[in-house]
Amino acid sequence: MKIYGILVAVICSLSTQDILAGNENHDTLRTGDRAPSLTIDQWLKGKPVTQFEKGKVYILDFMSNGCGPCKAMMPHLSQLAKQYKGKAVFISIFNDDKPALPYIHKFLDKMGNKINYSIGFANPRRGSGNIYTGKLWTDWMLRSGSNPSFPTFFLVDQNGILRYKGGHQYIEDAVAELVNGTFKADFIVRKQNGFRERMTIIGDAIGNDRNVPLALQIVDSFIATKPASELDFYGMKYKLMAKSDPQTAANYVRDVIRRLFGTPNSDNGLSLTYFVTSIYRSGHGYPKYVEKPDFDFCFEIFDHCLKTYDETYHPMLYFEMAEACLYSGNAGQAMVYLNKMEKILREKGDKESIEQMDSYKKTFEFVKLNLERKSM
Repeated sequence: MKIYGILVAVICSLSTQDILAGNENHDTLRTGDRAPSLTIDQWLKGKPVTQFEKGKVYILDFMSNGCGPCKAMMPHLSQLAKQYKGKAVFISIFNDDKPALPYIHKFLDKMGNKINYSIGFANPRRGSGNIYTGKLWTDWMLRSGSNPSFPTFFLVDQNGILRYKGGHQYIEDAVAELVNGTFKADFIVRKQNGFRERMTIIGDAIGNDRNVPLALQIVDSFIATKPASELDFYGMKYKLMAKSDPQTAANYVRDVIRRLFGTPNSDNGLSLTYFVTSIYRSGHGYPKYVEKPDFDFCFEIFDHCLKTYDETYHPMLYFEMAEACLYSGNAGQAMVYLNKMEKILREKGDKESIEQMDSYKKTFEFVKLNLERKSM
């Protein structure tokens, strides 16, 4: 798995070029079309699903081993599967190369009964020119046309018709409406009405200090009504709270970490890296929510990540720690962390690790040069 420096912010996404390459060679898959068949390379857990049975709703969760938020959602999906047993079938599908399988098995073994529904594995089979040729990927992701990210959900109704394709934000509502027979073609439009307006209020409050109390109410309502949404909104809530009370804001995130990311060797904490980078990069590609970010708090989170992340991610963490040191003005300590990153990847010695190391170093020099220019 390649994780390139500043692209950590989109760790759960694939590039538009990767996903759409060769798309013109395939019929488009739209909502309202009959759902394609399921071509799963290997079933890892739960009952294998070979076809869509009439009378049942199917929820397909396309995810990846490298997507922390995807993994964090799985216990919640397990609860939904129990709630709708006999009416809806939940399936999470890891879309990864074969070398990821041991890590996936390790994760599923560790989670035990917290994940209790059907889990599959399908290699997207990246070929020359970054074109993915795996049948499941082609039939669902490629044909659906847009630039998907993980997790991407597809919902199939009781008659085998694709009714929904998108992110996790509306899954609870979509499943409920499909099961109850009240789902309409305008579902997405109805759900998005007002959502963008509310997100604009939140963004304006974070970046421009306008209507902060109202923005906090909106964030709290999102978290309260959709259990999976705290992963999306805890960072926004922190930034809004930090404007008036940084300590209380930090304590809120510490509680989130204990509840959502506190398991030893937890893999679902990858979204913490996105959160922490958005703190120390405040004003550098991210909205400037406070005059001076809490760098000590950033390194407290980094320390937690080093203790709980799989060692596969340590080079990424050391790079981000080096970058955070640059933004805090501690160039000497930045080099210490950069050297730790380089040592790990050089010892691995394979082509991918060397490419990853070179990419991190180039990004580091780019950030350093930009900061030096700004200080002149």
